[in-house]
Amino acid sequence: TQIRSYMHTVCLNPKQLTNGKSLHGIYSENDDLELHYRMHGCISYLPIRTPTPDEMENCRHIILTAEEEWNPYSDNFDRAEQAILNQQSHSSHKIAATSSKDHKSSVPPDILAKRWGTSLNIAKKTLQVTTQRGIRQLTSPLTRRFRTRQTQLRY
Repeated sequence: TQIRSYMHTVCLNPKQLTNGKSLHGIYSENDDLELHYRMHGCISYLPIRTPTPDEMENCRHIILTAEEEWNPYSDNFDRAEQAILNQQSHSSHKIAATSSKDHKSSVPPDILAKRWGTSLNIAKKTLQVTTQRGIRQLTSPLTRRFRTRQTQLRY
């Protein structure tokens, strides 16, 4: 974001995921320069090193960030984002509500109350406000546990 705020283009999309069409790096329009990221596993990084004294003296210098103090927690980012969203909301459609197929527990509230060590009333209320997504059903006996693909359901 700091580099983008200084009017450079930053693209984190790996070339392999865009059929070679993405920059996967930083482009400085002012300097007409592309700096290409490399991959370490699934992490994109810019290969850098400390310049030699000769390079410091003789090579072209590219400035990627502003001199001003950088505060990533500034409210300015949220205000600027909200201003853009407000402009777009006047010219585009909004989704006011969504719905999905209800997935209800097949285990009765009294059994769940015992398993959770809570009252029947709390078990009933919990079932009313929760859904079960990503349920896997097997046709043969369950011989191993499956890990869910939904991160928030792993804990």
